[in-house]
Amino acid sequence: MDRRELLRHGALASVGLAAASVRPVPVWAAGGRDSGVPRANRIIFFAYDGMTWEDLSMARYYAMRHRDRRLEVERLMATGASGAMLVHSLTSIVTDSSAASVAWSTGRKIVNQAMGVYPDGTQLTTILQLARDRGLATGLMTTTRITHATPAGWWAHTDNRERERDIALQYLDDGPDILLGGGAMNFTSQDRDLFSEFEEQGYQVLRSQEDLRGATGNRLLGAFTRDHLPYEIDRMYQGAESPSLADLVRKGLEVLDGSERGFVAQIEAGRVDHANHQNDPGAALWEILAGDEALGVAMDYVDRRPGTLLIVGVDHATGCGGVYGRGTAYRSSNEAFDQLTLRRSSYNHLRSVIGSDPSPDVVRDAVRELMGLELADADVARLVEVASGDLRLGHPRAHGDALNTWHQALTLMGGNSSLNVNYATGNHTASPVPVAIYGSGVPSTGLGVIDNTDLFNLMVDALGISFQNPYMSEAEALQLGAVVPAETRPHWA
Repeated sequence: MDRRELLRHGALASVGLAAASVRPVPVWAAGGRDSGVPRANRIIFFAYDGMTWEDLSMARYYAMRHRDRRLEVERLMATGASGAMLVHSLTSIVTDSSAASVAWSTGRKIVNQAMGVYPDGTQLTTILQLARDRGLATGLMTTTRITHATPAGWWAHTDNRERERDIALQYLDDGPDILLGGGAMNFTSQDRDLFSEFEEQGYQVLRSQEDLRGATGNRLLGAFTRDHLPYEIDRMYQGAESPSLADLVRKGLEVLDGSERGFVAQIEAGRVDHANHQNDPGAALWEILAGDEALGVAMDYVDRRPGTLLIVGVDHATGCGGVYGRGTAYRSSNEAFDQLTLRRSSYNHLRSVIGSDPSPDVVRDAVRELMGLELADADVARLVEVASGDLRLGHPRAHGDALNTWHQALTLMGGNSSLNVNYATGNHTASPVPVAIYGSGVPSTGLGVIDNTDLFNLMVDALGISFQNPYMSEAEALQLGAVVPAETRPHWA
């Protein structure tokens, strides 16, 4: 290592030590018992993927204005312990979902794109594996592919999260008891049918909502769609078929409740992230509302079952969308915000309806029906360019997907009838995110600002497990040449 590299690594290590010395560490983050966090033999970890504080605010105002109710997450934060969470990964101030999920499940930072391993190949033990070894049941429920980064980060070990077929095989090798989500594409191929092999291992395989309702097994593999589950807005308004996240949670907790020794489960509202990557506020809103319904199911379970601890966390912020003020003294803000009530599909569905070579009439009619916007001829002509791929909008290094362009274009159309939501980026950001803890005996207090790795320590402490994974510093990872593996497709696809 030359002098320049040595100084660089020394500086990184110094920054890390300084940050560690400044950030207050909760008692339970060090495995202490003075915080008042209760013992539990059942832990439910509810993850929102890619949700920002602004997203939460948008959903709250929508629920109050148009559903005449508060969100369940508001009740949780008001009666439990809540705060903000820092979410950087081992070698980047901006984390991806796999590194963030592994921070929760192991208490250790790793590099982006990896899952359960350090750059030198050292494997980390996850909270689900610790629970299984002690006779507890385990479960993963998600609106993404069940092999996707956030659920898989609680079980799998790989240097590249894109190897989802390999992750499915790791589930097959004595995996979690409950696996419910999308992603059937990763369980079948021309030469091998993993569904039949899971059945041989004692799983009941579920492929439809009817299968889910009638399931009676104590080990379930449900892959209800080829890819991710559909956006909730498309499930509601466009007839896209799949169970809701609340449906998955009801069945999953019903089965896990039969475990005498208890269980640990992760639930993910995963497609908030995808909607925010695509700068799609209608899709993001309904993903948060659907997640909140599922969170209510989990909270009701906790209320009925003392000895259950519920943790709610966000892996990272995505997009940094915000509702902005409009009009003199911002008096037009509410009217503009209420345009969300007219949304009837995701941008994904809108694009599929319009196609890649549409006529102006097709564009005008689709935007009127699905987005609630009346467009001038010039706006229609502009969207024809967008649909054909001839026009891209947004910062070239911050808005990486064609669907970002749909939002950038639509926010400039419709005059005062357009929606007042705008996005800073189509990528993840380094923002702190919400975190909360709920359950019988949890003190109603503030958590302050914590690190995502602290939640692993909370879980093992609540379960009465004494365990710490091996540690690697940022400087050590960089000395090993830790880099993000080349992506084979956008990680949120």
